[in-house]
Amino acid sequence: MGDREGAPSVGLAVRNITKVFGAAGAAAVHAVDDLSLDIHRNEFFTLLGPSGCGKTTLLRMIAGLEQPTSGAVLLDDEPLQGLPPFRRPVNTVFQSYALFPHMSVGENIAFGMQMRRLEAATVARKVEEVLALVRLEGLSDRRPSQLSGGQQQRVALARALANQPKVLLLDEPLSALDLKLRKQMRLELKRLQKATGIIFVFVTHDQDEALIMSDRLAVLSAGRILQVGTPEDIYKRPRSRFVADFIGDSNIILGQPKAPDRLALGEAAHLHLAEPLRPEHAGAAELPVAIRPESCRLVNGAALEDNANVFPARVREIEYLGADTCVVLDVAPLRAPITVRLRNVEAEDTVPREGDAVRVSLPAAALRVLDL
Repeated sequence: MGDREGAPSVGLAVRNITKVFGAAGAAAVHAVDDLSLDIHRNEFFTLLGPSGCGKTTLLRMIAGLEQPTSGAVLLDDEPLQGLPPFRRPVNTVFQSYALFPHMSVGENIAFGMQMRRLEAATVARKVEEVLALVRLEGLSDRRPSQLSGGQQQRVALARALANQPKVLLLDEPLSALDLKLRKQMRLELKRLQKATGIIFVFVTHDQDEALIMSDRLAVLSAGRILQVGTPEDIYKRPRSRFVADFIGDSNIILGQPKAPDRLALGEAAHLHLAEPLRPEHAGAAELPVAIRPESCRLVNGAALEDNANVFPARVREIEYLGADTCVVLDVAPLRAPITVRLRNVEAEDTVPREGDAVRVSLPAAALRVLDL
């Protein structure tokens, strides 16, 4: 794909792909809208977004279960158009697992290889290998109904991996599990991806799953990609209000540009920025700025000297969250409340009470000016 020297090589590429459901005109629905994406070899990549954003439709087009209205999917530079699902080096693990209830674990795993007419000895060896890989040794003769939900999920993974695909597609595979099992399977999926070197493309609406498991992720909305990056990039440097709100919690502040590094908050107050405004912000009457609650600080009088972005505030409410406490503040120059997240182990004696007058610091380095 003409990768730069030293840059990760592209394994799976989506080029200007569009999927329209329904007849042309007002009734047509653009589930995926002119979307392009590069996924690297040996990468755990996540498609993250709310229900209806197009992530599952995109996954199904990669698998060959849906045909794009336009655009192309390429694997190792080779187009997949025209290849039926069973001819593609791509396997899918669904939310429902889709195991055959009348077959044993071993028979479920062997099924795809038998359809490819592999020798019986090869099939038997591969079944044992993938059972060991997913840590289900000794369970080959059990039926799916005799397994826990987490074990059934591992069988579905083993069956998909047994065919040695180049790409493994995972469509919200953890959503049917309870919280404890989900946490365990997050680690297992990451381990399996590193152990096999297969490209994993994971679909979820759960931001925690995306941040914990992904090498990189794409945030989707209304059939389009809003931002692609590492979990740290996406969390710390959101580019749009949607991404800032969807990934974690954000305070959104609105201000009027008055200088390359300053926004006005009403008549007298200003918000100083660590980085100058970008060229695309020129001429904007008002700009949104995001700051994470854990980046905000409550300050005392001694910390106020020559400190920009410190504002008087009053405590509206306190939300105790166990390890953290969220302090919701009404800040004089701002239109909306600000939430400050405090770590309780550090702040047991410093959490204010409802109604207290306090001061809040919004560090310039933590402010992110968002796209309009």
